Amino acid sequence: RVIKLVFADYAWEAHKQIKESGLIAESVYVASWRFTFLMAVCQFWAKQADSQATLKAAQQYYEKIYGKDEPGVLEFLVDKFRRIRRVDLPGVESFATGGGFELEPANGDGPLLAASINQWSKELFEFVRKNFDANPFTLTLDRLDDGWDASDESKMLLAGVLKAAREFNQGLGQFGQPPPVLTFLRSDIFNELRFNDKNKIVGDIEFLDWTEEKLLDVASARIARSLGTSRSTAWAQAFSSAEMRQRASIQSYILKRTMWRPRDIIAFCKNCQDVAIDRKHDKVETSDVYGAEERFSKYMYDELDDEMHKQVPNARNSLQALRDIGMTRFKFDDWMGIMRRRRIDEDDAKRRLQDLFDYSVVGVQRRGGITRGTTFEFIYHDRLLEPNFHGDMIVHPSLIKHLRLKEPRAKGSTPADGNTAELFDDDE
Repeated sequence: RVIKLVFADYAWEAHKQIKESGLIAESVYVASWRFTFLMAVCQFWAKQADSQATLKAAQQYYEKIYGKDEPGVLEFLVDKFRRIRRVDLPGVESFATGGGFELEPANGDGPLLAASINQWSKELFEFVRKNFDANPFTLTLDRLDDGWDASDESKMLLAGVLKAAREFNQGLGQFGQPPPVLTFLRSDIFNELRFNDKNKIVGDIEFLDWTEEKLLDVASARIARSLGTSRSTAWAQAFSSAEMRQRASIQSYILKRTMWRPRDIIAFCKNCQDVAIDRKHDKVETSDVYGAEERFSKYMYDELDDEMHKQVPNARNSLQALRDIGMTRFKFDDWMGIMRRRRIDEDDAKRRLQDLFDYSVVGVQRRGGITRGTTFEFIYHDRLLEPNFHGDMIVHPSLIKHLRLKEPRAKGSTPADGNTAELFDDDE
């Protein structure tokens, strides 16, 4: 049983208002997420619990809190809760007589609201704990980055969801079974978060490391579903077997222009499909791939601009500085020259270059290894890759077309996969 929460359309401002409830700052978001999880489970069980007794009890809890209303899953918190004039508490006599109180938020009843949320959370968690074995679930929470703006508020909110998820998993989790709560978060955002016991959460993280083989499998699965064929034959049915320039296969050519993320290879393949359809080709030909590259390059630029601008000051300015350099391969002095021309001091210039490295916009040299010459790598090849700004650097191949960069010939120099000519051939 999977309960899916998608954060795409959530009202962040309404969520932030829970601060007014009287909870201390560091507890605000843990409490709000805890209550959200519990009400999501309650709503789910009220409709399709495996046990009839659990289904009936969930319906009763739901009505006690919301009456006959049917709020959306992510409306459980302040926006809907604060409209309720009378809140019936589960036996908190110190806050109310007769099991409830009249809620008037405008008159400063924030602490009462906080008390009701906390008390209902205790009662509901005990209910969930007792019924979990007979009615197991995994609650998944995705697209948390949609509301990310790198502010202190959003950092606390995301720290809160991770803490609340850990609470649930420790309280309900069973060995060998899926976790009760599973959250998905971009690693660059996770690295920005600072909160107590963060190191303890690291042990519960599964990093989604993609290889070329896994990415091709994702693409093949999508093609197979569209064509109604098997994964093993899907790629050959959709793409020509002809070679690109420098004898590269279409697969290899596309993969080298991704950042090893599923959405990248899917986007490039769809761009290839669009071009092939426009040209009335039965399969994607090599000419279609070249034609799609311009569109894909713009897509990658827009993706990076969207990801970076929320937490990297002047991200677009830094991307445009690469265009000013004009070459796919450059040195630190070239970068500093452009920065000085833009009247940016040395410390800021170094920080901006580090940002580009962190987002795999810029790759660095790694000397030695089994290949001859110089190898270039990006941080998605190796999360522990050290930035070496003293040697040559390269701009990621996916951005070359959109930034209109020229590729110098560099005999004896190779990218991380050993294909020299493809990255540095003027003809491409």
